[in-house]
Amino acid sequence: MARQGDVRVKAAMLWRDVLCRASCFDLPLERQQFLGAVNGGGDDANAAALREKIEPVGVAKAGSNTCEPSFFSVLDRKKIALLAISDVGPAARIDRANLNSAIATAHSHADFVVCLVHWGIENSENITDEQRELARWLIDHGVDVVVGSHPHCVQSLDFYHGRPIAYSLGNLVFDGAPTVASWNRGALLKVGLNEDAKISSASLIAVILQDGLPQMDVTESDRFGSR
Repeated sequence: MARQGDVRVKAAMLWRDVLCRASCFDLPLERQQFLGAVNGGGDDANAAALREKIEPVGVAKAGSNTCEPSFFSVLDRKKIALLAISDVGPAARIDRANLNSAIATAHSHADFVVCLVHWGIENSENITDEQRELARWLIDHGVDVVVGSHPHCVQSLDFYHGRPIAYSLGNLVFDGAPTVASWNRGALLKVGLNEDAKISSASLIAVILQDGLPQMDVTESDRFGSR
């Protein structure tokens, strides 16, 4: 666990404020020390997030399960639903019947559904067959955008039935591997919506990490493609 004064705790303190303004974040099970570190260690990250008025996504709440969607208002009175699941480690046993029900619930209360998926192989730009199968299953069952994490490096942007799949956005705030070049690059996913909350465009915006924190990388702006 990082100590107060460590670089990663300083990064966590800075980005806690950003997360507070954003109102939500995806909390993969293996990273739950993030807000615990901010609060002196030992605190449950879910409880710490709620104290900061941040809505965790993908963490079971009392009387619910990890597949339950969270809802957020966006422009023009539209609503977005976020789901977060893991296909790595102890949480990898995805109950697809339960997940299908959660997607249906999300669509009944929102105009647009995003699923955040923890999957793939660390430090690999190669997309696995399992990632492709799960991404396409999610879209076939109603998800509008699939966004991946866990490989720590950027994987390509793909499209299936016109819906974007960002297999991995790499790292955004991370100081754990300063000598691994691929781990010090990341991407932001930009999705354009029309007035009916339908996808009009999607692209990846490159970022580069300096001292663990992201900066825009204009030299890589066209590397990942778009549509």
